[in-house]
Amino acid sequence: MKIKDKLFTNTEGYVYPSTIIFRAIEFKFLIEKFGKVLSLKPAIDLGCGDGVAAKTIFNRKMEYGLDLDKLALEEAKKNGVYKKVFCSSATKIPLGDKSVRLVFSNSSMEHMRDIDGVLSEAARVSKKGGFLVFTVPTGNFKKYSVFSSLGLKRLARIYGKMRDKRLDHFHCYSLGEWTKRLKRHGFQVVDGYYYLDRKTIEYWDLLSWGHKLRLLVRGPSSGLRQMIYDKWLRESIYGYYKKAKVVKQGGAAVCVVAKRVG
Repeated sequence: MKIKDKLFTNTEGYVYPSTIIFRAIEFKFLIEKFGKVLSLKPAIDLGCGDGVAAKTIFNRKMEYGLDLDKLALEEAKKNGVYKKVFCSSATKIPLGDKSVRLVFSNSSMEHMRDIDGVLSEAARVSKKGGFLVFTVPTGNFKKYSVFSSLGLKRLARIYGKMRDKRLDHFHCYSLGEWTKRLKRHGFQVVDGYYYLDRKTIEYWDLLSWGHKLRLLVRGPSSGLRQMIYDKWLRESIYGYYKKAKVVKQGGAAVCVVAKRVG
């Protein structure tokens, strides 16, 4: 299957098929809905990792990237995604007060234990009228899995809690809950949406069980990749990506857009 969708093909740079489906849908809505906000400069990416997300989402070189993973930051440097990177905690951003117009974070803040410390720092480095844009899982994320697709509710609950623990998900809140937290730090939520419906996450979970499928995406056997990933999985994943829509309720993830008003 020949796919000309550049956003999707760029996202195929990730190793796991489960990551491809999750990120492709995530990036799709960020670009469609908040392209103008994301163009604000200067900007910092909290939990930037190797910069693949920023390279796909932002149509420019970002000013700053921050992460605790030294190896990932080395990759970000090689990729030339950021003008400068910091190996630091998001609770201690090495920038001056009111120094950026955009604080961005993609699927990272749920892993940061001291979330109030992170939000306090985001507020400190943000100019008045600047924006904080981030994506995180919601409480619905743990409800959806292979077991929920089979109607095994009790097992799904147990598995969901274990999966959240394994993934270090500390902060999976609703848009309303984030609104309250952000208000305490001088941010006003001005927009947001839920995404990744139940069926998509159940399929994502099925793919995540096969992490050995990484060989089908980046493996020594091009014939095996062609036969399995390109012929079957790729078309299926692309179908979910193309059909994905913002959901009003039940979304496994949320995008939050807040303005610095304090």
